[in-house]
Amino acid sequence: MDINKTLEILKECFYWPKKGGDVHKVIARCAAYYIDHGYFHLGLYTPLPVSSRPWDDISMDFIIALSQTPMREDAIMVVVD
Repeated sequence: MDINKTLEILKECFYWPKKGGDVHKVIARCAAYYIDHGYFHLGLYTPLPVSSRPWDDISMDFIIALSQTPMREDAIMVVVD
């Protein structure tokens, strides 16, 4: 979520001194913000081996902590054959 958008939402219902600084501190520690904005990479991307027949090599990966969809889903499971 964008920092300015978060501040706008909070402004509608809440007030406290230094609210902007507090929001910046919380978002700066939030891994989901960095993942969502493409700033967060845990490791190197490794090419998958090319197989000559089906089901010879299968890989799975999970992408987690994404922004929630309206159905409250926040992850993707990727399967490559």
